[in-house]
Amino acid sequence: MNKKAGVYRDSKELFLENKSSAYMLLTVGIIGIIVLALICTDVIKIYFSLTSKIISGVVMGSLFVTFIVMGIATLKNAKKYGEKAKAEGDLTTNILDYCADNLTPMTVDRACKDEEWDELPEEMKYFKRIDYIKDFITGHFMNLEEDYVSFLADEMYTTFYDDEEV
Repeated sequence: MNKKAGVYRDSKELFLENKSSAYMLLTVGIIGIIVLALICTDVIKIYFSLTSKIISGVVMGSLFVTFIVMGIATLKNAKKYGEKAKAEGDLTTNILDYCADNLTPMTVDRACKDEEWDELPEEMKYFKRIDYIKDFITGHFMNLEEDYVSFLADEMYTTFYDDEEV
């Protein structure tokens, strides 16, 4: 079974990206249709031959209609991510609070400590600590995506150890 490991993307971030993209696509599409209508009705005078005006109007019109359709689809996508963002935010808060209540830097280090611990460079200690925090999270919260668990473990690591290191 191959699992694709990627970078975790927060649903709130995806919601904001989709929302701004949708508004941009809708704005460009609507303004484009308006300007195209003004050109075709000779309110804005641009001198083309009739054939050029028809071809340009059809091509540009279909482009702007495509922008509007894509904007509507992206807006629906943003709504989906907005709903997911609230649930994900609550879950993230619950998991991080649980970890903060039940883990300390001392308990993590004690669990990771072995005979070579004192000689290990800080980078290797980081990997051991992160692995322990990931195991702790997955042991208490089931069915979480690997990327999400890595994100949560990094958040906890930052909370525990960021003040110690320069």
